[in-house]
Amino acid sequence: MNIDILSKVRKTEAPPFLYTRIEQRLANLSNNTMPKNVVWALSVAFAILLFTNIYVLKTYSTDPYKTESLAESIYLLDNNMLYK
Repeated sequence: MNIDILSKVRKTEAPPFLYTRIEQRLANLSNNTMPKNVVWALSVAFAILLFTNIYVLKTYSTDPYKTESLAESIYLLDNNMLYK
């Protein structure tokens, strides 16, 4: 019963030059690049962030009290004391 319905399906034709249009759009997408000054700015910002993180980790990892203080200051540890 359902197979009879499939025999009524007709083959469709694609519009002319569809394949070349798709290829051209894909080629245009691959040509989009970021300007070099943006790439340099992002690289410098990432490097500064990386070195800042390394500095903070090295500075606070030597003293356990400093590590706890840092964690409390960014609210990673619960502190239920009302007064310090």
